[in-house]
Amino acid sequence: MFACSRAGAQVLDEKTYQHKMQLIDSLSIYNMRSFDTLYKVSITNDVENYTEDFYGWIRTRNRKAVKFLTVTGADIELEKKSITATNPLPLDEETMDSLKSYIQNFALFGLDDFQDDKILILWLYEKGKEEYSKRMLPKKHNDRLFSDEGIKDDFGVLYCDAMFSAYAKQRNYSKAIILGEFLSGNIFSGFEDQKSAIALTHQLKTEKNDFKSFRLPDSVEWLKLKQKLSREHQITYLADRLRLLNCILFKNPGSIDYKMDQYAVSSEEAEKSGFPYWRNYNRYKVINPFSELINMKLSPHEMEILLPCLLTDIYTPCLEYHRLHKLSWIVESLLFEITGKHFLNQFYFDRLTPDEKKAQVAKIKKWCDEN
Repeated sequence: MFACSRAGAQVLDEKTYQHKMQLIDSLSIYNMRSFDTLYKVSITNDVENYTEDFYGWIRTRNRKAVKFLTVTGADIELEKKSITATNPLPLDEETMDSLKSYIQNFALFGLDDFQDDKILILWLYEKGKEEYSKRMLPKKHNDRLFSDEGIKDDFGVLYCDAMFSAYAKQRNYSKAIILGEFLSGNIFSGFEDQKSAIALTHQLKTEKNDFKSFRLPDSVEWLKLKQKLSREHQITYLADRLRLLNCILFKNPGSIDYKMDQYAVSSEEAEKSGFPYWRNYNRYKVINPFSELINMKLSPHEMEILLPCLLTDIYTPCLEYHRLHKLSWIVESLLFEITGKHFLNQFYFDRLTPDEKKAQVAKIKKWCDEN
């Protein structure tokens, strides 16, 4: 079925090649036939002082921004004020060499987890450029990645990552739901994270007021609110809003810090406005319910208010690499911060049945009652 050309790319027999194109087409959320022209878009970022090129297709554009689909599958938005050049590309040898180099650089520096350039391969096929399409096939040693399961997993990872980013980095629930519904389809049956995508989609459909009417107050609002609430109601108010904790790991190596400053706007909006989260701007800052609960120095009896959160499967917009943290993880960490005691092995706990989880939480409640 597979052979190897002098350039190192796979040579598929025609039947296999047609099958792969049909499979990629079914896994792509975009109709690649609708894109007529391939572009190279160059941008400059004055805040971070860098320039960057993107290859791909223009989805839509308005006075302020261009929505752009890259050849590596990323759906991005480029501000028009940052764009320095927009060049349509001819489908010729020079363009193919530039694309290959661009994609290899992404793989080399770990800038994109979407293996190879499958939607580009499909687009070239749809444009009647089968020779170029076949030339962009992965090398022989990447056969596993171009197996049917490998292709499905790649698209699953791509859209799952985009879904999590829409939720955590953009707070764009509508976009996250669209991606989640697509991942819920039978075509992704067997994909490792499909269950997570389905669960998050259902969750977001019921939490459309997050960061809107249901939000975190700023420090002034919280000070006024505390004067009206009993201590127990303050704890309940903060516990209810732990699921709004929006902590993002921006740099490697590292781990998420639940005490990270919180903001009234998404990280993407903050970055566009010139005050990225990691620079610790006070603008739009709101309270961190995790930190507030630590500062309240809860008694063991008061800790019991938090325990029901351990029995939920709620995801939070805390994003670490390509993984969302659950509310139960945050509460377990909070209990440790308060007591210095690890009550649960969270990864083991997640694998328990509902009744087994209740039994474990009952043990924590017993400890609270006895102390």
